[in-house]
Amino acid sequence: MDNSSSKYLAILDARGRVCEHCASTFIAGRSDQRFCTDLCRLRHWRCRKTTPSACDAGGQQRLDAMRAEVDRLEAQITDLRQTHAALREALATCQCAQSSVDEPTRPT
Repeated sequence: MDNSSSKYLAILDARGRVCEHCASTFIAGRSDQRFCTDLCRLRHWRCRKTTPSACDAGGQQRLDAMRAEVDRLEAQITDLRQTHAALREALATCQCAQSSVDEPTRPT
């Protein structure tokens, strides 16, 4: 490798960056470039402006916790529906048995 190509690789190493939005690596065209593309820059700006809590790590943790809570509640609703159906069936069985006991006997 000649001297000019090693200088070029050193410049590339110095300009290697990690995108602040998508965390992909890229070669910066400018010394102050923070995002790999304009699309990432705009998405980062929109995310920060519209829902700041959903963009940071704490917001993501809150969203994950909420999703877990929703899953837990959906499972609980399913269990309650099954219990409700079983209780209705048991009540119907009891009512049938009660009505047969309450019927007056007819003399023959």
